[in-house]
Amino acid sequence: MNTNCLHPERSRTLAFLYLFIGGIAAWTLLMPWVPAITRASMRRFHLVTPSFALWAIAQPMPSMYSFANTFDVRTSSPVTDEMMVVDAAYAGVRHPDCLHREYVNHFPCQVVTFGEVRLGLCRPVEPRWVVTSSMYRGQRLIVVNEVTPAGNRFEVLRHEVDLP
Repeated sequence: MNTNCLHPERSRTLAFLYLFIGGIAAWTLLMPWVPAITRASMRRFHLVTPSFALWAIAQPMPSMYSFANTFDVRTSSPVTDEMMVVDAAYAGVRHPDCLHREYVNHFPCQVVTFGEVRLGLCRPVEPRWVVTSSMYRGQRLIVVNEVTPAGNRFEVLRHEVDLP
């Protein structure tokens, strides 16, 4: 019996594995030049993908440590209801109502989901606004998380801000 030949099901499995690894490599290599891939990667970091399925598909992609990720915890809303535009004071300048600003390595939304700052968000009685931001090669994604205490937990309302 010839043991050097791959069985058909083993060949399909190996082909799928190579395609999967090739897809991840292509995604990673194209990200600096394809804005749609960059945007999708940033949206994954902020938990604002259009669907759970798209978020789940993007999970095997490597985390990009080259994003400039920041978050601010503020006492007033940086967003106007009519236009959803972040006020000009946020553009690199610490706003007077900013309680905490920090740079994070990756996944800036962890501040709201399970980061150390989360505990501080639960204590006050009034709402807080956590503004997370990622920048990469001229693209910027800003997400405003309105955090309202509700007993021992809090409710989060997310607003993705599209900048011109």
